Amino acid sequence: MNFYVYEDDSRHYVRIHKGSCRHCNEGKGTHASRLPNKRWYGPYSTLADAQSFAHSLKRKYTRNCMTCLDW
Repeated sequence: MNFYVYEDDSRHYVRIHKGSCRHCNEGKGTHASRLPNKRWYGPYSTLADAQSFAHSLKRKYTRNCMTCLDW
């Protein structure tokens, strides 16, 4: 299973997703997430690796996706 990190510069947040999440689509995202101030990073082979990278971005709001990683 792959994990991806989504960064939204305009809203200053980061979300961590499973690759299979409907919001992530294996790092391709949705149409709205292809804007210049929104980026996908990954894949990461472990959740811990994705979380470590996500926290290194130092955004105010960093958390797991509430759809695919709500546990």
